[in-house]
Amino acid sequence: MYRSLFSRDMFGDLDRLQREMNALFDLSPGIRGFGRGGYPALNVGTTPSSVEVWAFAPGLEPSTIDVDLERGVLSVSGERKAALPKDDKTTLHLNERFAGRFRRVVSLPDDVDPNAVTATYRDGVLHVSIKKRESAQPLLDLMPTGLGLDLLQSWPDRSYLPDGRTFLKRKFVMTGNGKTFLLGAGVEPALYIDEIAGRVQFPQMFPVSYLSCALLERGVHDGHDFAAQPLVYVAHRYTLDTRRLATLTSNDALCLLIGEPDVAGTDARSAQRHTYPCHIMLADGSPLCAAELVLAPLAALK
Repeated sequence: MYRSLFSRDMFGDLDRLQREMNALFDLSPGIRGFGRGGYPALNVGTTPSSVEVWAFAPGLEPSTIDVDLERGVLSVSGERKAALPKDDKTTLHLNERFAGRFRRVVSLPDDVDPNAVTATYRDGVLHVSIKKRESAQPLLDLMPTGLGLDLLQSWPDRSYLPDGRTFLKRKFVMTGNGKTFLLGAGVEPALYIDEIAGRVQFPQMFPVSYLSCALLERGVHDGHDFAAQPLVYVAHRYTLDTRRLATLTSNDALCLLIGEPDVAGTDARSAQRHTYPCHIMLADGSPLCAAELVLAPLAALK
């Protein structure tokens, strides 16, 4: 008889290792966990305004827990005392309760605020909340309100939705257009898009640039004479879901929504500036981008 040097379920062990590695590097962009499977177990999540960390650590004295955030790395450390039977007559054959010093480390995104950290320990769970910097929070609401988003796939292109105020224009993401966009910006396209290397990462402003086409189509639909009354961009701001942007591939459909402009101002010149609320939705109805584009007649800027 020969004793095997490998586990009886070697392929099962390899599969488990692969799943753990995938989970290790798939928490979310900018978040990395180290020491997976150690003590205490961690859950890490994000909200639009914070990063939330839960450490499941029952049986600790709160005074023995150290929480530190330095250079974007959160560490949770401390010591769990042993709870062995004090009876000298008891022979311990199995001890699965962890005891001793511990340390767990999580690398956080660059947009967290190291001066806005709170930690609470209750019922054996340590909850650490780290606020994001205000500039990293969405400027605009990504999801439009009051629209029948279930109509995006079936509603006619280049037309107004049933609310009578929102214009729909469809565009398809193309790597060729992305390369042209990068060349126009003076950027080497291969840094973002290289089909041979299997790399397709559209720049953040690329889908936003499609909104100019939708604005033009809306103006033509409404009968605006651009030759006689040219319009120019004077300002814009936008919010983009970078995680959804990273999933875009060539030929993905985008639904561009242009809302009714807001006209505001205290004098004739400022009153001619029209702020258009815009949204970019994916084909499944999930939001990709929200923007506000300000247009004004060229004559008003003279």
